[in-house]
Amino acid sequence: MKKFKQRLQSGEIADQPCWSFIKEMNSVSEERLERVALTDGYRQYTYRQMFRVWERYAEAFSGLGLTGENHSRVGIVSVTLSETIFALYGLNMTGASISLIYHLDLYNEKQIYSMIEREKITDLVISELFAFPNLMKRLIEDKEMLGIENIIVLPSPMGGDYAIPAFELARKLNKEACSELSGCILMEDLLEKYEAYPISISKEASPIVLHTTGTVSGMHKPVPLSNKAMNSFVLSFMKAEETFEDFKHIPDHPVTCVPFYLSWAYFMVDSLHTSLSMGAEVICLPMASMNPRYSEAIETHKVNVIFTGMVFDTWNKTRPHIDLSELKFVIIGGTYISPEYKKEFNDYLKSCGSTARFINGYGLSELCGACAICPSSRNDDAIGYLLPGVKAKILVEEEKRYYDISDGPRTGVLLLSGPTMSDGKLDGTEFFELEDVDGEKYFNTHDLVRVDKDGCLTCIGRSNNYFVNNAGVRFDAGLVETAVTSQPGIKACGLAPEFHKVLHDNVPILYVEMSDQGSNELSVLRDALIQVFIKDELISDTNLPSQCVLVEHMPLNSNGKVDGKKLKTGAVKGDRYSIKPVLIKDKLIDILLVPAPEGESATVDAGVPQELEDDPYNLLSAAFAAIPEVKEKGISAVLKIPGLRELVLKLTDFDIDNIPLSLWNLSPKLVAMVYNSDLRPLMKELKNLASNGRDQIQGFMPRFNGNMPFMPPIPPMMPPMPFPGFGSWQKPEVKKSDSDRAGELDPNMLTFWDQLIELQKSSIESSRDQWEDFTDQVKEMEDTFSESLPEEFPVLPGFPPLPFTPKEMMDYWQEFEEMSKEHFMDQADSFAVYYIKSQEQARDMMGNISDKVSDGKKGRVKGEGSKPKTKAASSKKKGTRIKTAKVRPVNKE
Repeated sequence: MKKFKQRLQSGEIADQPCWSFIKEMNSVSEERLERVALTDGYRQYTYRQMFRVWERYAEAFSGLGLTGENHSRVGIVSVTLSETIFALYGLNMTGASISLIYHLDLYNEKQIYSMIEREKITDLVISELFAFPNLMKRLIEDKEMLGIENIIVLPSPMGGDYAIPAFELARKLNKEACSELSGCILMEDLLEKYEAYPISISKEASPIVLHTTGTVSGMHKPVPLSNKAMNSFVLSFMKAEETFEDFKHIPDHPVTCVPFYLSWAYFMVDSLHTSLSMGAEVICLPMASMNPRYSEAIETHKVNVIFTGMVFDTWNKTRPHIDLSELKFVIIGGTYISPEYKKEFNDYLKSCGSTARFINGYGLSELCGACAICPSSRNDDAIGYLLPGVKAKILVEEEKRYYDISDGPRTGVLLLSGPTMSDGKLDGTEFFELEDVDGEKYFNTHDLVRVDKDGCLTCIGRSNNYFVNNAGVRFDAGLVETAVTSQPGIKACGLAPEFHKVLHDNVPILYVEMSDQGSNELSVLRDALIQVFIKDELISDTNLPSQCVLVEHMPLNSNGKVDGKKLKTGAVKGDRYSIKPVLIKDKLIDILLVPAPEGESATVDAGVPQELEDDPYNLLSAAFAAIPEVKEKGISAVLKIPGLRELVLKLTDFDIDNIPLSLWNLSPKLVAMVYNSDLRPLMKELKNLASNGRDQIQGFMPRFNGNMPFMPPIPPMMPPMPFPGFGSWQKPEVKKSDSDRAGELDPNMLTFWDQLIELQKSSIESSRDQWEDFTDQVKEMEDTFSESLPEEFPVLPGFPPLPFTPKEMMDYWQEFEEMSKEHFMDQADSFAVYYIKSQEQARDMMGNISDKVSDGKKGRVKGEGSKPKTKAASSKKKGTRIKTAKVRPVNKE
């Protein structure tokens, strides 16, 4: 323990792979090893169990050759479940480099191929939920071209109370399709094949590649982080208690949730890696904070530490009534929180019984996430004070000089450095540059900050002339201004940056004064933009401004030119419009001008690159806003969320432009999935039941020509039927002769048969009800899906338009489904009637045999003077034993 504390204090402990760092941090006592490490709704793993599963995954990866010795770099496209964490740290154990890929990057074939090429990815591990059949086929076909060795499908089961049925169905469909693809490897098969295989543990830890939410050249910028950098962040976080009072409220046994996907530093390093290193219990829910029951999980599992983004914004609006009395520490990162919002959030937390107050975290992926913390005691826009170990320089551009924070108050560009910083290089490729300041490397944030007397930092904008655009390229303001001003109807214009606090970047705003101000000015401006960017192609569409403001008078300086400095202050007002590019196959074909909101939210939806429109900060907003509706109307309401609806369509390989073909293609997958997951196991159990049942009842059941009497199998239906126990019937304890056993059929076997028939009738009724509920749910999802369909089918060149709309087509399909359902149920009812009658006839036959055997035995006992029973008496007695069958009537049609 003494040596451990010395290594911890000196920071020496950080210089090792991530997996061994977590293991050493949690092996200090038996109590830590027996703590719960992971919970995903229906499964739990202690730290000891989790470490063993890491080894199992490492055995499988070693057997396949995914190791540091082979210079493997594995791209992981994952969900927030335990299997992802097992694969991540299992690969880290073998020394393989890892790239955590955001799943929406799979939507664009060009983009994912570019990422594979640029990051030199050698193998892919894709969760079942995101293993799109079409994409998997293309990846398999292009493996050699891409340099991919293995494509592994990772399990992503969604069970328990927090399962999402629509996604679980998609996952099963994907798994079923992948199991039939030659070239896909199922992780379950690898674990079985390479069990106990010697682990290839690498002494040198390979980098873990995360990605920023911004883009460069049309893709998320890779950020290669060393294992030491990630471990150093944990030590910095633990030492924060010495500087920040809020950190003293973190409980000794933290319980937290993974809030989102792990491809970003804030969620991977700050939320997951730090929590596991500190011995926390980590709750892993399907779809993380997008799960409709996320807030319920926080209450149920008594979460006391939360790393979050904008989930609390939704909670504050929807006000879910949940008990947060266990919540002690809340830190928000990745988004701007105004002082007013912070107050509202804190009031909401207090109303839920929590003593926690919001802490703002400012950080960069390039430095493993949080770099500065704004204490809960501050109620302003400050980004706060630096975390222990983080160093800063302030660049005053006018002076071309760097200052320390200790040099006093000033305004300048913020540069950061520290042991958590990435060097920006991966296999010789440099993804971002570091600046040399006083012999040390620093990362330029391009954030313009103000330093207060006490060393607190406040972000006031971005560095001069720095713009965000769709391709990660700086704008040429002068070129845009000259080209637009030369168009008819434009008197003057100026391009200025406006700081977007949520995007944390500048967005380009075009201020325009029209020659003829009136009702037609918006049309004239749109024509001018179309002429410049589309018809004449004077400027690349990457320089298209995000918004425009129509002003009455353009401010001019003393030289008679547009006063750019005044435009930058935001003091010039006018009618604001968002400039929306219309693209077909990445080519700009039209430009729309859409009214923009007023006030602080004026630049919302401005400057967001097209490839990021489905990113979490947009997708999460829609998802969170829909949670109350999902809870009220069921999981089918998920399909109303734009981003998630497209995801479901993608997962199920559904072509919105060809609904009949998509439904036809989907049917075999559904049938195969139901057969493999439900019917085949059911038939196997029935076979086992019949086999075991023969052994149990052959001691008292009569035989015909040495064989058991005919007992037709219970008809299989979907979903599988429940099979309750056989009540209080018990096998006779004493074995007797054949004649004695036959005599005991009356009180034992026949009573059992009556019970069996009743159970079978009950089971058939139950199955029918389950099937009715299932088809009702399917129809509800189809109705929701139908609402999102376009008004008409696309018209193909050379073909006449279809005489019906997509919604009408969906109505036809539902009518066909209803007819098929009625036909199926008629057939099932008819078979049920036939089956029950066959069972009753068999039971009557056995009753007659029992009566005859019993009468014969009584005759032998009483002697010749006893009178045998008449046929009528026997029938009467038999009739008292037979129960009337209650069978659902068959539809007359």
